[in-house]
Amino acid sequence: GKWVQNKEFIKSIGKENSLTLLAKGKIINFVAESLTKSSMKIHIKSNGNYIKNITIDKPQLYEIAKLNKNKQNKLTLVANKNLAVYSFSFQ
Repeated sequence: GKWVQNKEFIKSIGKENSLTLLAKGKIINFVAESLTKSSMKIHIKSNGNYIKNITIDKPQLYEIAKLNKNKQNKLTLVANKNLAVYSFSFQ
């Protein structure tokens, strides 16, 4: 699926949109919201392995992953249309 960049966020515009990033840290967060009138579930993978689902609704900070080691991981978020992602944080 595709993503488009707006002034303040990136937005998923198709079905089964994947967003992959290399992240180093034990706790990975992002600020996101559902641009629909209802919540949406997104799937999170670390290094290709499913780790959890997150339900996104109002704009807030969500924990993407809590990992055992502070090493680089390939994180993939899979979402349907109308997910807005504002920022990421790495601890």
